[in-house]
Amino acid sequence: MFITIEGVIGVGKTTVTRLLTEALHGETLFEIVEENPFLKDFYTDRDAWALQTETFFLLNRVKQLEDVAKRLKAGATVVSDYNLMKNRIFAGLTLTGVKRDKYMQLFAILTSDLPKADMVIYLKADHTTVMERIRRRNRSFERNMDPDYIRRLAAEYEIYFAEPEAYFGTTPILTVDTNNLDLVSSAADKQSFIDQVHQAIGKACARTA
Repeated sequence: MFITIEGVIGVGKTTVTRLLTEALHGETLFEIVEENPFLKDFYTDRDAWALQTETFFLLNRVKQLEDVAKRLKAGATVVSDYNLMKNRIFAGLTLTGVKRDKYMQLFAILTSDLPKADMVIYLKADHTTVMERIRRRNRSFERNMDPDYIRRLAAEYEIYFAEPEAYFGTTPILTVDTNNLDLVSSAADKQSFIDQVHQAIGKACARTA
């Protein structure tokens, strides 16, 4: 299976990816973030650096998913801390006009034959929780994160996941509210979450059997 984790910045995607990879005896796929040379400038001046930032992410994710296709063909279960649709979500927020149109054309061309997720897990949390998680992880380029940007990004995610068929087709979506989940240190919360995912996988497999 190919399972992807999605949600706004700081919601806990990487934590969940590690947790599920271990539970499902799978392999991980982590997005390249800190290696993006434009990211620091982007958070300082989003309008000036959005296209460079989003294009870097797109090209790296395309290469990663080409490699994932080989791993899936060999029978691996892969858990990823992003879904490729996040490129469209972020671009919809950061790009406008001709730049956005060109980017979306490039996205369509480069991603048409890449592997699609067998399940998307959408993590949600309220704004206060997300900002506190961002503060705790203390990434250098996120220390001056604009709270309003996170609010608008969360709203953009809601647009996509309110009508998932329009963007994810028939891919099963599991939505999880993480506000009151401690998936770092609570064994009970971890097990409850894993059980929820196993149930969702069972339903997805039964539907396609």
